[in-house]
Amino acid sequence: LDLSFRPRNLPAKSREEQLRHQKLVEENRKLYLKRMKERERQKELLRQEQEKRELRISQSIPIWEHEILAKWDEKHLQKRTRQLWMQGIPPVIRGKVWSLVVGNNTCITREYYNIYVEKARIARMKLLSFQDEADDENVKAIQRDLNILGKESSIQIIDQDLERTLPNLGLFKEGSPILENLREILEAFTFCRPDVGYVQGMSYLAGVLLLYMSPYKTFVCLVNLISRLDLIPFYRVDELQLRNRFTIFRNIFYENLPTLCEHFEEEGIEPKMYVFEWFLTLYSRNFNLNVASRIWDLYMLDGHAILYKTAVAILKLTGEDLITRDFGDIIQFFNNIGSLVDDEDLLVKTINEISLPQWVDIELARLASEYLAQE
Repeated sequence: LDLSFRPRNLPAKSREEQLRHQKLVEENRKLYLKRMKERERQKELLRQEQEKRELRISQSIPIWEHEILAKWDEKHLQKRTRQLWMQGIPPVIRGKVWSLVVGNNTCITREYYNIYVEKARIARMKLLSFQDEADDENVKAIQRDLNILGKESSIQIIDQDLERTLPNLGLFKEGSPILENLREILEAFTFCRPDVGYVQGMSYLAGVLLLYMSPYKTFVCLVNLISRLDLIPFYRVDELQLRNRFTIFRNIFYENLPTLCEHFEEEGIEPKMYVFEWFLTLYSRNFNLNVASRIWDLYMLDGHAILYKTAVAILKLTGEDLITRDFGDIIQFFNNIGSLVDDEDLLVKTINEISLPQWVDIELARLASEYLAQE
């Protein structure tokens, strides 16, 4: 640093001013070094914590495999299982645990899956072959020929989302086997649930599942997961159900973080602007795989409460930044929130600190009953 530099149009520094300047520069240098040292210390602490967590999870694998999974019905509700679960399910057995929790109430067999994969493949090829030149009448004729009565033709937009699924991992690239598996699963889903069809964001759910289990198991979990009463209103875009659920979230938000909630309302930030996507994708679109997987672990353990508690926990962790921002800055902040909430252990700890009033379970049960009554 050249302390002697001085623009020619200014008079030379006095000795006193020069010493003061040197002192200021030295203080700034020491402050910078102190901050860098603290940053390195924090990184080292995080690294050590990561190693401890990985060791702890690794050591729990035999317990999961030989005690819990081997006697699932007997063991999965026990206190010791919950303690291990809260620490994070080992990735190598995560798929087995999730699959057991989600179950297969829809009774999907492997043959059933293969039938819909093939039916969807034929439909996609026919629809795409006529996409450019067919008029509306021809398209309708093709749909009648294929017995398309619902939203099956939404398979045409699946390809738009495939390579955008979990982009940070770089796994779902054109030509890769796992991308073909993802395409088949999503296309089969549109024919299995023509009342839902393909909904943008669904590829993230299927993508996360596919990283932990086989294509068939992924399909079973995807169908049963989306059929859950806390998720299906988001995929069918049931406006009344969504409005009521956003109101529930707003009240939980206010009870836990009243000042931030009021600031959001003053700026015109509504829950649907950010909560909809978080819930729809079970947080897998906005956060890295490690964070999302831990959220999924908790969701599999405690159900719908985790959807709401996680959202409030994220706002709590980022509240100091959000409280000073206006509408545009808050929206931009949410677009990059995954890079700011990346400590899975801290997030889980914060989730556990969020309180839910007793009325939440009652109100969500009422909404579920109303949804079933209208089916």
